[in-house]
Amino acid sequence: MLKNKWFIDLVVKFFPQKNYKILLGISGGPDSIFLLEVFNKFLEKKKFAIAHFNHNWRGEESIKDFKFVKNIAEKLQVKFFSETWKNPKKSENDAREARRNFFFSITKKFKFDAICLGTNFDDNVETIFFNFLRGSGINGLSGIPIFDSKTKIFRPLLFFRKKEILEFLEKRKIKFCIDKTNFDTKFSRNFLRQKIFPNLQKKFPNFPQNLVRQSKIFQRTNHFLQKKVQNFLKNFVENSSKNEQKINRKEFLKTDLIEQSEILRTIFFPKNFDFQQIENIIFFIKTAKNNKKMTFVNSEILIFGNFFFVRKI
Repeated sequence: MLKNKWFIDLVVKFFPQKNYKILLGISGGPDSIFLLEVFNKFLEKKKFAIAHFNHNWRGEESIKDFKFVKNIAEKLQVKFFSETWKNPKKSENDAREARRNFFFSITKKFKFDAICLGTNFDDNVETIFFNFLRGSGINGLSGIPIFDSKTKIFRPLLFFRKKEILEFLEKRKIKFCIDKTNFDTKFSRNFLRQKIFPNLQKKFPNFPQNLVRQSKIFQRTNHFLQKKVQNFLKNFVENSSKNEQKINRKEFLKTDLIEQSEILRTIFFPKNFDFQQIENIIFFIKTAKNNKKMTFVNSEILIFGNFFFVRKI
């Protein structure tokens, strides 16, 4: 697994500059420990550092994970950053957001070029399937990118199955931590992983590979669509002020329905609107009379002649 130069090729592709620095998000679990093995084998230690976020969900076990990762960092003699979640919430989304915000803050403060996570092939399958169930649109069905240029998140392990990673670590007797919350099926992803996927794979053995293959098609479609969206934003959207955008209503309604949906998802916040909400907004823009207003939780749309304004409130 670690004998070829696949990793070096990826690093050179996304970090052509010589003096890059990458922050590794290391939980202590098998995926992150395997990720650390990869970095330690192929890169100089000055090229990476370790960050550990304690979700503070499991008391003493969480502290043990922190100490485990800290000890590894000390043995490798690489920089180590850590934070404990002071007000933990039993929510997957909140936990993921808190962890990411910690990584982003370290990246910004110490000028790292990327955050590297141990996301694997199976994680990608779960994400695609989960996004399908949520109705998150073409972007959600595109799967997880190896490198996200907006967030600077790098995921080089997307080619590896969980089974391969565990076999590698166990064969070499490399220790890692077990997070028992990963087996709690009250969390949506764990429910899919423990209850749904095993049955799907019995009936459809190539289900994971087929799902990822489909996501590649969505990726290409989404890439084409985003080019059109960016072209529209460049030509027909103005920033009237810090909290207001002016959009050409006439040109907006000339575009295809799917393009309209993606324009709105980009102007607003992509995760905050479902299919029906987007449909309602499009209908409002199309039919509302002058000076009519539509209000959301944190924004509003105002119709004014051949334009509509989007304001944060």
